Amino acid sequence: MQDLNLDEWDRLLDVNLGCAFRMVRAVIGAMVGFGRGGAIVMISSIGWLSGGANPTYGATKGGLNSLTFNIAQAYGPYGIRANAVAPGIIATAMVDNAFQGPHFLYLESAASARTPLRRLGRPEEVAETITFLMSERASFITGAVVPVTGGLELLPPIGSIVETEP
Repeated sequence: MQDLNLDEWDRLLDVNLGCAFRMVRAVIGAMVGFGRGGAIVMISSIGWLSGGANPTYGATKGGLNSLTFNIAQAYGPYGIRANAVAPGIIATAMVDNAFQGPHFLYLESAASARTPLRRLGRPEEVAETITFLMSERASFITGAVVPVTGGLELLPPIGSIVETEP
């Protein structure tokens, strides 16, 4: 924690949590006023479970999930649903730029080996999940954090870790 850059902490806290809070604050009154309910979907990250490579990022996404839970509880009586989507490692330009060249190939190989589906996610898979959560087909889902990870966060079965029984 001593190496944590405080300016980076403040920036990520504002971008990942502050902006989401301000967005919801700007629209929730109108959503209640219209009386038709609605859906809010936050973009979280699987990094909230472990902190990921950046503890600031993980903490802000955990805060975003907590905000999602609060919105679901407070505004559910108005028919407003709030959920979050928590992508894992998705093959996007941002990931490609962060892990360029051989670093991206290593990331892709390592993540694919650890993911039960053995590949990185695609942006359209995250978009489809968001589309579903915004739709009436998800009318009884609220307060959920939906992982779109290919199972990246799953622990491997004990038998796959231990080579021989005692």
